[in-house]
Formats: sequence, C-alpha cells, structure tokens
Amino acid sequence: MSSTGPIGTSGQSVSFDVKRLEKYIKYINFTIVYIVTFVLVFIRKYEIVGMGLLLSFNFIIQAFLLYDIFSIKDTHNSIFVISIVIGISLTLLSSVYILKMLVRLQNKNSEVGNISSLIDKDLNPTYHLFSNLFVTNVGLILVNAIIYFSYTFSKDPNYKNDYLYNEIGYDPLDYSFLKNIYYRSKEFFTGDIARWFIVLYPLVFLFILFINTLITSVINITKTMNSLFTDFFNTLFYLFNVASLIVILTLSSILMYLSTTLSTIHLKTKPKETDNSGSQHVPASALNSNGIMSRVSDIFNNLNLNYLVNSKVTL
Repeated sequence: MSSTGPIGTSGQSVSFDVKRLEKYIKYINFTIVYIVTFVLVFIRKYEIVGMGLLLSFNFIIQAFLLYDIFSIKDTHNSIFVISIVIGISLTLLSSVYILKMLVRLQNKNSEVGNISSLIDKDLNPTYHLFSNLFVTNVGLILVNAIIYFSYTFSKDPNYKNDYLYNEIGYDPLDYSFLKNIYYRSKEFFTGDIARWFIVLYPLVFLFILFINTLITSVINITKTMNSLFTDFFNTLFYLFNVASLIVILTLSSILMYLSTTLSTIHLKTKPKETDNSGSQHVPASALNSNGIMSRVSDIFNNLNLNYLVNSKVTL
C-alpha cells in the first residue's frame, strides 16, 4: 500500500510506502524505549526498576519483532531467521526466570520485612553478569533486526535476498563441500585390495576433511584480509553481521543458564529486628502461598539495591 505525498515544484508527485514509514517509526520508538531502560539498568539507584521495565517492554518488542519477521515470509535468509528466533526464544525464557526471582524477593521481603541480610554477596556477580549480558543481547537483536528490515527494502537484489551477502567470493563450507570430501575419501577404497581396508574409511574421511577445512579457512581469511584493504566498510559490515549472529546465539544460551541459576536460589529466613531490645524470629517457612500473578502489580514496591548488593542467599 502506498500513499501520494505533496506535489513537488516540478509538478511531479512524490510517493512513499506508508507501511515502510510505519515500520521505521515503530522501531525508532522501540530503540528509544530500550535506550531509556538501559540507562535505568546502569543507574544503581534505579537498577531493579530499570530491569523490571526492560524485561516487561522486551516481551512486547520482541513479540512484534517475531511477527514482523514471519510476516515477510522470507525464504532466502534461513540462517538469519533461525538465529534470531532461537535467540529471542531463549531471551524471553530467561526473562521469565528472572521475573520469577524478583517475585520471590518481593514475597520474602513481605514475610521478613528486611531482606538486606538474606542474599549472599557471592550471588551479586551472577546477577550483574546477567544484567550486562541481557542488555548486550537485546541490543544486538534489535540492531540486526533493523539491518535485516533495511535489506528487505533495498533496491539491490543481492542484499534484498541475502542478509549475509558479500562480494568477497568465499570458498563455502557447506553441503557441497562435505559431499566432495565424501567422494574424494571413497576413491581410496575403489580397488580390489583397498576394499579390505574399508573399515579405515572414517579415519580417511576425517583426515581429508581436516586438511581441506584448514586450506579453505586459510584461503577465506586471506580473501578477508585483502578485501579489508580494497573494500573496507562493506567487508567490515559483513563480518559484523556474521559475528553478531554467533554472539546472539552464545549470549542467549548463557543468559538461559544464568537465569535458571538465579531463579532457584534458596532464601534464608533471618530474625526481624524490632524497636525492643529483643528480636522477633520469623519461622523458616516456605515463601507465602500468594500466587505470582497477584504479586506482579506490586513487585517493585519497596525494592532497593540492597536486595542484590548487600544481601545474603544460599545456593
């Protein structure tokens, strides 16, 4: 669907794609939301609130992102689509686990009254590592999505049909490469005598595969180095695209592990201090039975950085 804009001085109308404009505006808004929540996460006073907002908005933004990717019905960029879908799925699952942890902290705060001595300091690096990696990961996912959508509107058919398009002319390490290794290995066992040694075929295949992979890698690295001199920015941009997809998959897996670790911490029950000379002991019972959903509305009430900075937890 397109709409016609104002008539120019030459009398020729200027047309633009409304859907394209709406998509740009939408992702500009998403970028602004991410920047604001990122800033809050890195301000110690608002760290917990910022993480809560980031997790909440991330559910909405990445849901829209998945919808936009699948609505294109792209058959040319399977590597990008698979990488982003896996990355988003693991990121959303890790968000659920961290929200679970925050709810448990809020429940324990209501039970004990002061949680400052309930979380072990050894846990702090784990949470802060998760926080930093989560910000990096969702940022990379958004950047790659914007690049991908820009490619889909490109007039260059090469970029339009291939997110990882490049003009370097790499020697591929794909199915055809493995198929060639298979037939080359089989040639060693074509004779009547050689057939008696067919049991050694796996070793021959692995040896030829290793040698050819090494040679191909050296050739591709040489081409990359040469292209960095002849076509620096395009080559650097291509390398960024490849590396960022690998990083997204790696960070998403790490985030999943860290989030499951953080969500299963066991909180100790400590005595609650009162104004009297004595102290009031709180039973070491399990977390109260209120449902998670009933606590979501006030999850951030009375939360402060002492939960994760000056606290105590047993694993």
